[in-house]
Amino acid sequence: MALPEISCSKYVPGEGRRCAHFLDGPCARPDEFMCGEWLQANRLSGARAYLAQVRATSPPPQPAAPPVQIALFPNLRRVRTP
Repeated sequence: MALPEISCSKYVPGEGRRCAHFLDGPCARPDEFMCGEWLQANRLSGARAYLAQVRATSPPPQPAAPPVQIALFPNLRRVRTP
């Protein structure tokens, strides 16, 4: 439940008035980059709108490709010893 002076809808009470997701600027939530309350307190409220615009226009992250195995010495033949 958000306090009346807290504008973030994802606010979860933590230590004192800090949000449980607050990491001294960044937000620990995967769907948020920076803490909105921190941005407002530091007069960076325009940054929140910019981050929302970047998030809306950027393509979704692609899953990592599987590692490719390569032969270090492809022409090296195994020699059997009797």
